[in-house]
Amino acid sequence: NLETVGNAQVSTSVVKYGTGSMFFNGSNSSLTLISPPPLYLSTGDFTIEMWLYTTTATTVQQIFIRRSSAAARGMLMNISEVTSQKITFLAGDTNTAAWEVSLTSGTSLVSNTWYHVAVTRNGNNFTLWLNGVSEATASSSVTIADDTSNFLIGVSDGASNYPIVTGN
Repeated sequence: NLETVGNAQVSTSVVKYGTGSMFFNGSNSSLTLISPPPLYLSTGDFTIEMWLYTTTATTVQQIFIRRSSAAARGMLMNISEVTSQKITFLAGDTNTAAWEVSLTSGTSLVSNTWYHVAVTRNGNNFTLWLNGVSEATASSSVTIADDTSNFLIGVSDGASNYPIVTGN
């Protein structure tokens, strides 16, 4: 069950496939997966993927997040470097400020361009992919925190860092 927040809406002007894509306006729009079905990644293999299209960047842009506190517990993906527009994936299960898995793309994103973004876990091997090319890898036996927090798309858990992105 996805719930739109603020001005999140379907855009028909920027489309990769089909007739529309999700648009986040950069100030008050996001999606929330309410009472998610089992979305606990724990130690299992997974793939999270999306098509991403950014327009401008003036702050960190959150793509998705699921964590229970400000500590390094759960997972998130964002465009972490405003000037170089690189994607970062973080995952962990600690109550410290250090994430067990930290992946940052080597490629800088260009505005107004579609990118296929994915992060995978195969055993203890984590990989961040951009357009089918491995951008970063890490090895970790981390158990990604299993909690009851909502899965947020397009906003941080502190309701800031809204992205100006479109995704299919």
